Amino acid sequence: MDPAVLEQAQSSGLGDEDLANVEIRDFVLDPPERKFLAIAANPPYIRHHRLTGEAKAALSAYARAATGLRIDGRAGLHVYFLIRSLASLAPHGRLAYIVFADICEGVFAERLWQWICSRYRLDGVVTFSPEASPFPDVDTNAVLFLIANEPPQSEFRWLSCHTRSAEHLLTALDGETLGCPGNEPVLWQRTMAEGLSTGFSRFPSTEEPRFRLGDFATVMRGIVTGSNDFFFKTSRQARRLGIPSSHLVRAIGRTRDVEGRMW
Repeated sequence: MDPAVLEQAQSSGLGDEDLANVEIRDFVLDPPERKFLAIAANPPYIRHHRLTGEAKAALSAYARAATGLRIDGRAGLHVYFLIRSLASLAPHGRLAYIVFADICEGVFAERLWQWICSRYRLDGVVTFSPEASPFPDVDTNAVLFLIANEPPQSEFRWLSCHTRSAEHLLTALDGETLGCPGNEPVLWQRTMAEGLSTGFSRFPSTEEPRFRLGDFATVMRGIVTGSNDFFFKTSRQARRLGIPSSHLVRAIGRTRDVEGRMW
């Protein structure tokens, strides 16, 4: 949407031929008229509180017209990009969409994915361990979705990547391995019903859990302080600063700080 991006691209060495088909427009609310056989997307991650009231109203109206759903107002811009990307696929077109895991975990997620998986074919979901993160310098939990504009199916492939290797990833998606034990992506064939129930960002589950963390603790996803460096301390930092334990509340800032799987 910002013409200055083209100037930056040109100053970085791209020529007129490289930029010939680039359009300056709002992809969600003012999309191209044509459909695409392939879309590869790393959408803008803009949290809902950074969107204007006018923009949120327009996005909400678009989502309701496109899906018949009322998307919760706490959804970020990347959620609406996903809906528009699917709507922009030509028949038999395919989408590769990398996004943060909260698109599977927000209050809007269950109804959104029920809608997607009843109209499109979910081919694969790829998750990444911290050491394999495609964004190594960003504290985020990325998930890659592979979706086709084809009739839905009852199963999909789910991968857990433990090394940053495109070759390993592509061979695993084909159901093969490269013979590197410990580094291979782990592949599951999951049913759609189980994936929707458990969540696409989580490891597969074969049975309904007897207990959930919420049965024993008040749970929030991460922490929001406004200044984590100031408010969120390790025990060692607190002792060094002389903060009495009576003034502290134990907290887990992010799930990756917990070793092993969180079932």
